[in-house]
Amino acid sequence: MKPKRKTALKKKIRARKMTSYLATGLAEGFEQGTPAEQKRAWQFLVDTGLAWRLQGWFGRNASSMLEAGFLKPPKKKTKANTTDYYGQTIFK
Repeated sequence: MKPKRKTALKKKIRARKMTSYLATGLAEGFEQGTPAEQKRAWQFLVDTGLAWRLQGWFGRNASSMLEAGFLKPPKKKTKANTTDYYGQTIFK
């Protein structure tokens, strides 16, 4: 019996290693992914601090999602993921 195509596709998508490029693509919409993968991409951007270093739209959306409880603050806080481009503190 052959596995369903959708199931195989979901496993393939879930198995993709999150990179800066992939996370940015999923967040911006030029890469396709499931809603769970898009959430994982946004969390990756917050955890690595890229959300605060890319164009303003990323930081504003990440802040909104953090306030709504959709995303969590980074577990491991470093200067790279707690300050924005100008050096202002995002998380304390």
